[in-house]
This record gives sequence, C-alpha cells and structure tokens, in this order.
Amino acid sequence: MIENNVKKETLYLYLIQVSNFLIPLLTFPYLAAKLGVESFGKIGFATTLFFLFTFIVDFGFILSGAKSISLNKESNDISDVIYTNIQFSKTIIFTLLLVISSVIIFFIDINKLDFYIIFLCLLFSFTSILTPAYLFNGLGKNSVLAAVTVIVRLLFIIPIFFLVDDAGDIWYAIFLQLLPYVIIGLLIQSIIRKNRIINFKFSLINKEIAIKETRESFENFIASFFTLGFTYLTPLVVKGVFGDYALGLYTLIERLISALRQMYVPINQSFFSKVCVIYEYEDKREYVAYIKLIFKIFISIGFLVILLNNLIGEYILSYLFPKYEIFNLLNLAIIMQFFISIASILVNFVIIPSGNSKFLKYIYMLASIIYVPLIFTLILCFEFLGVFLSMLIIEIFILILLFSVAYFKVYGNFKGGFDND
Repeated sequence: MIENNVKKETLYLYLIQVSNFLIPLLTFPYLAAKLGVESFGKIGFATTLFFLFTFIVDFGFILSGAKSISLNKESNDISDVIYTNIQFSKTIIFTLLLVISSVIIFFIDINKLDFYIIFLCLLFSFTSILTPAYLFNGLGKNSVLAAVTVIVRLLFIIPIFFLVDDAGDIWYAIFLQLLPYVIIGLLIQSIIRKNRIINFKFSLINKEIAIKETRESFENFIASFFTLGFTYLTPLVVKGVFGDYALGLYTLIERLISALRQMYVPINQSFFSKVCVIYEYEDKREYVAYIKLIFKIFISIGFLVILLNNLIGEYILSYLFPKYEIFNLLNLAIIMQFFISIASILVNFVIIPSGNSKFLKYIYMLASIIYVPLIFTLILCFEFLGVFLSMLIIEIFILILLFSVAYFKVYGNFKGGFDND
C-alpha cells in the first residue's frame, strides 16, 4: 500500500508543478517577441551556463545526499553531521569552480557580453549551496521547497513586463531569470533556521566524513557529467554551429519541454527517499508495488502529452509563437522526453537504490563518446533537425543500456517479488 503521507506530498507537489509549468508560458512569448530570437538566445546561453555551474557545485549530492539523509532522518545528530559536511564540501567545490573558471575566461577570446554572462552565472551558482534540494528530498518535505520556488518565480514575472521592452533590455531579462534563485535560496535558509529543520555547525565539520560523502556522490556526478554532451552542452553546440538565432529557437523548445519535465518531478521527489528505505530493508512486495505504480504514471503522462500535442499543439504554438515554426521539432523533443522519463525511473528507483551507481558512469561515458560524432554527422545531413534526431537516438541507446543493468544486476534480487505479485 502507498502511504497517505507520500500521496499527499505527491499531490501537493503536482499542484505546485502545474503552476510551475505555466509560468514559462506567461513570459517566453513576451520575451521572444520583445527581444528577438538572437537576444532570446542569449537568455538560453545564460541559463544553460547557470545550470551547468550549479550542476558542478551540486556534485551529485542531490541523490547521494538525499539517500544519506533519508536513511538517518530519525537521528537529528547524524543528520546534522551529514548536512554540515555536504554543505562544507559544496562550498569547497564552488570556491574551486569560481577561481579556476575566472582564470580561464580571462584568456578566452569572447565578446564582452558573453564574458559578463559567464561571470554572472559563476557567481549565481552559489545558490546550489543556499538551496539544499537533497535535504528536502531526503526528509520528504519537497513541498516546502516547491512552494517557495513557485511563489518567488510568480512574483518575478511582474517586473519582466515592465523592464523588458526591446533587445537593449537583455541584461534586465537575464538578471530577472537568475535573481529568483538567490531569493529562493535565502528564503529556504531562513525557513531551515526558523523551523530548526536541520543545523549547520562548524564544530561538526569532519574531513573524513566530508570525503566519504563526496566519494559517494562522485559516482552520480560522473554519470551525470557524461550526460552534459546532450543536455547542458548541446545548446553551446547549437550556438557555435548555427549562432544565436538557432539557439533562440532551441531555447524556446527546451523551455516548453522543461514544462513537461516538471510533470515528472513530483514523482521523483516524493518517492525517491521512500524507495531507498524500502530497498534497504528488502521489502520486496512493497518495492515492486512502488516501481509498477511509477511506471504506470510516467507512461500515462508521456502518452497523454504526445496525444495532446498532435491534436491541439500546432494551434496553440501558432498562437503563442506566430513567427516560429517549431511544431515538428517540439514533437521530437516530447518523444525524447518520454524515453528520458523511463530512463529516470531505472536510474532513481532501481539502479541507485540497489547500489549499482557505478555502472551509470560507464553507460553515459559510452553514450557521450557516441554522441559527439553522431550530432555533428546528423547536423551535416539534416542541419538544425539533426540536433534533435541525435538527442533522440542517444536517449534510446541509453535507455537500452539502463534496462540491461536493471535486468542483470537488480532483477535477480527481486525476482521473487515480481513472481509473487
């Protein structure tokens, strides 16, 4: 049976995410119309770099840290130690990233606007430390983080319509895209302190524990690192090969897909720590019940969105973005996201809880090696369409490999659970 608190947490997160995925639709058509596609591409460049830098600072703790917290949340003292040392490790990583990247960009021949965008994104990546998503995930309190995120993002919609009127206002647009993450981080830290959710204590910093937590997150980080070729770095390839205009189109599609991606977030957040605990205590029947339920939900979401896009998507896109022909590309991106969602189930609920994270780095490393020549080959053959075709092919390839690991390394341990269900 699925516990009531998990159901409530999931339902609340879905209500938040419904609002969350509507927010981009309120601003992106306006920004695209006022800034033009090339300047809108600069926003895509900035947000890509910001998420890339925050990904590095996070260093895979969002999964390994959540698992550690969830397994020890009944002990406040142990949780405090884990939290303190993860935050300490992330601060060290941020400092190294800031120093090394700052030195590098001073020797790169780029225009002044791109230089300032890179440096600003580096500074704002500190928000990964201010907003410990792994903590709320491990404690099963994602609704707190989600509520703050949506409220702040909604409030920052208003100044966009007042301050951004043409391409000359690009800095206002970029700043208003990044500033909410700082506000969210400060509010989250205030909530943590006020409600005594957990305590950061300098006296609890321990080199051995910090190294231990960092090593455990390293497998997840390396696996995710090799996905950069077809997530964070793909926009940079688009910018380098096709320019800011194509990057603007790519950003439009990516933002629409991010709205779809939000529909899967509540399930991942609500169930992750619970599934880890169930696996740890080897409750086969309940574990299988959760996995089957998650599969059903993800598949239902995927088929529903594909159906709706083909029925009414072209009409809605022509209304929101009358100057841009993106329906066919969006359709490919939606199908690709469907495969990604299934892959996320295998990663978050099968491979990581079972302690097989080490295989992820090999899977994504192989995929990255294949992806690099694949994307440039398909770009030569199909131009801009080749970007999306290459991403779709590589995600299907990754899914096949993940299924192989899940079957050969995990299924055997729970075969009795499947057979008895």
